[in-house]
Amino acid sequence: MSFCFRMTKMTFTGRCSLAFALLAFLLPSCDRHGQLVTKEPAASEVVGRYRLSSTLFGSQTDSKIADQAKDAFIELGQNGRATLHKVPLVPESSNKDFFVHEFRSGTGSFTIAPLGNTTTSEFYGLYLSCGELPEPMNVPRLRQKGDSLSLSIDYFDGDFVPRMIFTREKQD
Repeated sequence: MSFCFRMTKMTFTGRCSLAFALLAFLLPSCDRHGQLVTKEPAASEVVGRYRLSSTLFGSQTDSKIADQAKDAFIELGQNGRATLHKVPLVPESSNKDFFVHEFRSGTGSFTIAPLGNTTTSEFYGLYLSCGELPEPMNVPRLRQKGDSLSLSIDYFDGDFVPRMIFTREKQD
């Protein structure tokens, strides 16, 4: 076997191994917030209290949210009633300069609806109202990971990025 052939074979094998390792690393990170819900849930399937579980706006905004909204939640009731408690309202930003407009507490309503579609199916989320809510705070997406259900507030940055996640507390 010639030296050039062995180097080509090794390089190809090395590239395949590297590509496989990279793919194995990236795939789980794409799903770390769960899959979009693609079957319309009944209101009884989404009721509960969703606690703020993560934010991804940048260190300054994330720190402010962590300091001032430790106990933030969105509670969805059987009757379409939504209760917000210290929910950080972060408007869309084209230059990624995110800021907290206010911490909202109050009551409003929600409706389950299809919010868009993937190449294979529609996905569902909520139309949420509690006074004026900035885009995309008014349209959280429903995500499922195992038994856990979450509300994902996705911001557009060439693609939709989940930047604020509220995870439903365990049901008794």
